[in-house]
Order: sequence, then C-alpha cells, then structure tokens
Amino acid sequence: MEEQYEEARKALTNISVAIIHGQMDAQQKNRIAQDFFDKKISVLVATTIVEIGLDAADATLMVINNAERFGLSQLHQMRGRVGRSDKDAECIFITDSTGDIATRRMEIITQSTDGFEIAQKDLELRGPGEMTGQRQHGIFRFRYADILRMPHLVFRAQEAVEYVCNRPEYRPFIAKTLQLLRRVQNNFLEYETDR
Repeated sequence: MEEQYEEARKALTNISVAIIHGQMDAQQKNRIAQDFFDKKISVLVATTIVEIGLDAADATLMVINNAERFGLSQLHQMRGRVGRSDKDAECIFITDSTGDIATRRMEIITQSTDGFEIAQKDLELRGPGEMTGQRQHGIFRFRYADILRMPHLVFRAQEAVEYVCNRPEYRPFIAKTLQLLRRVQNNFLEYETDR
C-alpha cells in the first residue's frame, strides 16, 4: 500500500494525496479523515478502514486493487462509500486473477447493487465454511439440510435453540453439553499443536 501511495503522490503532483490505515493512531486517522472531508486531501490511499465510518458524501471515485481478495459483501460495502450525493460516481475493481470463480465474483459485484442478492451469491460460491474449526469458507455439509437451498431452517433452528436455552429444566443438559464441547475443542487444539 505504501508503494501505491508513493506512486499516486508522484503521478499526481498538483493534487493532494494522503494515506490512511489501521496501524495509525486514532488521532492521526481522525486528522486525515477530517482533511479529506474538508477537501484538503483529494486522493486517499486506504486499507479497508474506509469500509465503515468514512462518510465523504462528495467522493466520486474508488479504485479497489486486488478485488479478488475481498468477499463480495465487503466489496459492496466499500463501493457504497462513493456516490452518496447527486454527483455521478464510479467504483473500479482491479484484479489480476483470471480463474473461473474470480471472474464469476467480479460479474456478480458489477451486475448487482442488491446487498442481499450479493451476499446470497457469495455464500453459494464460497460456501459457509465450518461452524466449528478454522475454515472460513468452503462447503460445509449438513447431514439433513442444505442451508443454501433452505435458509429458513437456520432461523427455525435458532428459534429452537432460544426456546431450549430459556427453559430452566434444560439448563443442566446445556451445561454438560457445553462442558463436553470445551473438552473436544481443547483436545482438537492440542492435536493441532502437536502436529
């Protein structure tokens, strides 16, 4: 990112360019953000810190490098930082990846502005990952349900869990189950450490 900042600074000699990222202290980030809001800075090179909390209504252009590295919902959130006024705005996604999934993901994000639709398609492409464990994507197979085709079952399961958790007669069972799960998790972590 520092390299991109230096390139932008050298190429845009008559335009004020700044950099902002999560490693900066809060005071420094706030000062840079305020200068951007006040139009003292025209170009801001940033990490995903701009995804939330940076509301510059007049921002009209965003370029996202290595777009394949982000989830579609995150890309949708970031592009929502531009075009917040009546001015025309654009968000440009840049990727060197030519794989089928990367291509499909770029098609989805450029063809839809519906956050729910984008999240659903991202889930279909990446899979939900593991509920226990460390994988954050990939297909996780349930024995009796397909959460991609039957998402309503997730909500029904949540209702059932809340019902059971709120009943005093089930509390001893819940405590034992949680204790067992902790033991299994600790054994798994020990196994992973020993490998």
